Amino acid sequence: PTFSMFLRNILPEDRPFPEAIRNLLITNGSWSGAYRVRGKDGYVRNMRHFAVYHTHQGSAFVSGLILNESAVVAARQEASAFKLSVENSREGFAITDSKGRYSFVNQEHARLFGYENAGELLGREWRILYQPAEIQFIQKRISTDVEEAGFWRGHVTALRKDGSTFQQDLSLSMLPSRGLLCISRDRTEELEMNARLEESETMLRTLFDALPMGIMIRDEQGGSRFANGFMLRGDGTGTVKLPGTEWAENDPKWKSRQAEADQQVLSTEKSYEYVIESKIEQQRRGVH
Repeated sequence: PTFSMFLRNILPEDRPFPEAIRNLLITNGSWSGAYRVRGKDGYVRNMRHFAVYHTHQGSAFVSGLILNESAVVAARQEASAFKLSVENSREGFAITDSKGRYSFVNQEHARLFGYENAGELLGREWRILYQPAEIQFIQKRISTDVEEAGFWRGHVTALRKDGSTFQQDLSLSMLPSRGLLCISRDRTEELEMNARLEESETMLRTLFDALPMGIMIRDEQGGSRFANGFMLRGDGTGTVKLPGTEWAENDPKWKSRQAEADQQVLSTEKSYEYVIESKIEQQRRGVH
C-alpha cells in the first residue's frame, strides 16, 4: 500500500502530517510515534511505529516496524483506573517492600495515622505505626499466617503520629516481591456503636425483666434466645431453662399449642393469641 493509503487508516485526530514525517526521517534518519487505527472490523487499535530512512545506490528507502500496543495500553488504563480508585478509597491502602519499608501509601492510610500526606511515610518502616507489643504480634502473624496462607486479617492497636492510639482493622497479603499489601480501617465508630447497642440491649432487658408477664424469644427451631425474669421465676414448675435450651422441655403442656402458634406466626407473619391451662393461673394467654 502507498503512504496515502496507510494514512487513511489512522484516526483523523492522530493522523500526522506526511511532509513533517518525511523531513524528520531525512534529518534524523529515524522516526517513531504512536497513533490509533481503525481496522476493517471497526475496532480501534493502538499502534507504535518505528521507521528508519536509508539510501542505497542512489535510491532512498524507508523500513520500519509496527507494533500493536492495544493490550499494553489497555493494561495501563486499567492500572491507572485501579490506582485512582485506591487513591480515592475510604480504606487505607499501603504496600511495603521485602524489608518492610513503604513503597506506596494512599492518602487515607496516611490520614488514619495522623499524617498530612502520604509522602511522610514513603521509605519508612511500618513499625513506626505500632507500639512494641503490637509489632511483635504483627511480626508473628506475618511469619505464620501470612507466610503459610498468604493472608491474615485481624484487629490491632495502631499508633498515630501524635502518640494517640486507635483500634485498627488490618488485612495483610503477601506479594510476589515478598512485600506486603496492607489494607486498614479505623474501628473506632464500629466499637462505639457496638457499645451503644449493648447499652440499649441492657436497658431493654431490664425493662422486660420488670414487666409482670412472661416474655420469651425463640428461633425458628424452637430454641429459646431470651427469657425475662417473670418467665424464669413464675412458670410454677421451676423448670424453665436459660436461653439456648429447647422451650418444649420446660413445660410439656405448652408443647403442642406453642408449636402450633409458632407455625401460624411464621406462615402468616401476624400475631397469634391462644389460651391454655397453667399451674399458677387458671388460664394463661399466649401472644406470639
